[in-house]
Amino acid sequence: MKNLVKVEQIEFEAVKARATAENPGFDASWSHSEKLPAPRRVKLLGAAVDDVLMSEAVSHIALWSKQFRQDPALQPLQVVTLNPEYLTMAQRDEELLSIINQAGLVTPDGIGLWYASRLIRRPLRGRVTGVELTRMLARHSARLTATGEGELRLFLLGAAPGIAEEAARKLEEAYPGVVIAGTFAGNSSPAGDAETIERVREARADVVLVAYGMGKQDRWIVRNLKASGAAVGIGIGGTFDYLAGRVPNPPEVIKKFGMEWAYRIFTQKGRWKRAHFVPRFIMTVAMAAPLYWLGEQASANGPADAGY
Repeated sequence: MKNLVKVEQIEFEAVKARATAENPGFDASWSHSEKLPAPRRVKLLGAAVDDVLMSEAVSHIALWSKQFRQDPALQPLQVVTLNPEYLTMAQRDEELLSIINQAGLVTPDGIGLWYASRLIRRPLRGRVTGVELTRMLARHSARLTATGEGELRLFLLGAAPGIAEEAARKLEEAYPGVVIAGTFAGNSSPAGDAETIERVREARADVVLVAYGMGKQDRWIVRNLKASGAAVGIGIGGTFDYLAGRVPNPPEVIKKFGMEWAYRIFTQKGRWKRAHFVPRFIMTVAMAAPLYWLGEQASANGPADAGY
């Protein structure tokens, strides 16, 4: 646990160093009780995505949770973990695209976004996947418990019955001291909202991790996050299935090259039916890239982000 606290502090100091370097006027004396600088936000195929690293995303969520607890008048934070399949779906779903763009934090989940951002010359520094974000929030929760600095209460919502409970046990084994406020499979439709809200409120959750799948989880957060009393709602897709061991985790070499999506297509039954998004995403990015380049030539300030 001492090593956990030390690593967490090192990462936090790294966030401060980057913030100071990227914002010369920024006061480096800020602490966890103060405000992190807003991440750089770019537009990719009309969708917002924030240029954040894992440590920055965790700090942003933790700080928001702490400030929300101190001042409930603050608006809760919706977090979208955006990947190419999500973005492809949003091209045909205006409501989902609007939800993405209005979210308080949109993390780049998926190697395709990383490559696409470079092609349009608005490079993202890294990836923040739903699975790893969940693990790192659990680790941060355990750190707060160990140091007595506070607590971060996580609620695991969604997936098939029993999966969230098993995922919670795995997190508790990996991060002793993590505060799992509650688990519930629930019902992603409006018919199940009342029961779910009651469960989350009774658990006094700070962060609700919602695993209802693309679109459904984001709409659930829009409808219910404020009423739930939680500070943060994060859509994390199939994360609980991976944590619970119901779906095989990709080998580290696959993760290193960002090829988890390909691994899932070949190892999960029926997943190949969703693979049509791959060529569609590649084609859409390839067709849009020249518009970004022309926008750069037309304006030294690069306002092309606003339109593409």
